[in-house]
Amino acid sequence: MKLFVYAAAAVLALAQCTTTEPETVEKNVNFEVITTLMPYLITAEDSVHSAKVTLSSDVDTVVNYVATLTYQGIAYRDSLPFTLTAGQPVKGRIIFSECPIVAGEKPTLTSTLKPLD
Repeated sequence: MKLFVYAAAAVLALAQCTTTEPETVEKNVNFEVITTLMPYLITAEDSVHSAKVTLSSDVDTVVNYVATLTYQGIAYRDSLPFTLTAGQPVKGRIIFSECPIVAGEKPTLTSTLKPLD
């Protein structure tokens, strides 16, 4: 019985040592990103910042668009997932509902794309 257990352990150890790592294929994707900052009216007197986003890709993919709006020393962050079909632009809008617009001050917007597939 002990010989059977030792033989099975040896076969398992050998199988683990000889299996190859699955190859990861890195996608080379070209994106076009157009982002426009604009006001979003909540009421007749109050408005907040928003970002209108247009994305397109040269391959079918799913990405998460992450935007950070820095305004008056405070960073507001939000994200929006996009399912992209090759060559077809997709539009979306992120509304920074906690970021009121104050006259004369301009925010800074930075964004990144994170692949989801």
